[in-house]
Amino acid sequence: METKATGSTTTSSGEASGEASGEASGEASGEASGEASGEANGEANGEVVAGGAPPRAVPPADDKNYSHHFRRPLTLQNIAEVLLAVALHGGMMLEFASEAMRDDEHVVLVVVGGCGCALRWASERLRGKREVVLAAARSMDAGCALRWASKELQGNRDVVLEVLAAAKEGGGAAAALQWASEGLRVDMDVVLAAIQGSLGGGGGAAAALKWASKELQGKKELVLAAVTKDGLALRDASEELKNDKDVVRTALANDEGALHFASDAMKAEIAEAGSAWYTSWCSGAASSARPARSPTCPIRHARGFPR
Repeated sequence: METKATGSTTTSSGEASGEASGEASGEASGEASGEASGEANGEANGEVVAGGAPPRAVPPADDKNYSHHFRRPLTLQNIAEVLLAVALHGGMMLEFASEAMRDDEHVVLVVVGGCGCALRWASERLRGKREVVLAAARSMDAGCALRWASKELQGNRDVVLEVLAAAKEGGGAAAALQWASEGLRVDMDVVLAAIQGSLGGGGGAAAALKWASKELQGKKELVLAAVTKDGLALRDASEELKNDKDVVRTALANDEGALHFASDAMKAEIAEAGSAWYTSWCSGAASSARPARSPTCPIRHARGFPR
């Protein structure tokens, strides 16, 4: 009887030990598996998987970066990665290229040729190269090109004139003039090139005259060129030219809203004369980008009525 009891006790002990060992082993295995899986997932989310596409992730709420589809630590290491990212998401992806890629002239020339503003992310060395800056200007982003060019090139008269010439098609000459050195914004030829390269209306020539020096804003020849393309350029003309009949007449023939910026004496003269006199007066304008609209609007404005 005693022997049977001992055997039974031994059997029960073995079963209990086996169950405990199995449970402990299962828990340990589960924990190890979970940790390994978590680490693997973390590594995969934080790094570019070899041979695969860059990981996509939901950006944090405070991430103001425009390329928010990618994690910030992502670095594009070779030409193929850079050009693929640029082709898919635009030239500003150059920000995420490695320093070596941002200093590669061939890569940067391709990128800024399609997006001039990407010059911002090129190396300092390349932002000082004439060929790279002009390639950026020809992409219809002349303003961006000169903005991110080196200080030396911003003060180089020949380079600035070439940038302004390249800006003619895109109408970005006024924006480019903003980033030219102060020494060039007093240059009659440079400012005139910016005005001629600006689009008529929409603030193009007006913006160009805005960035000219005070001295040039008082030059009748220059101001006439500006108000011929954009009547609202009268805003930045000198006080003397705002009272000049030739200048004001040319501005009004282009855009009657220019009367806002004419001198008080000129407004009073037009208001007293009446619309018939205004029509004949404006018809003598030297030239205009577009014919004057209703001649009654400036008269109403001069008399204090809303336009």
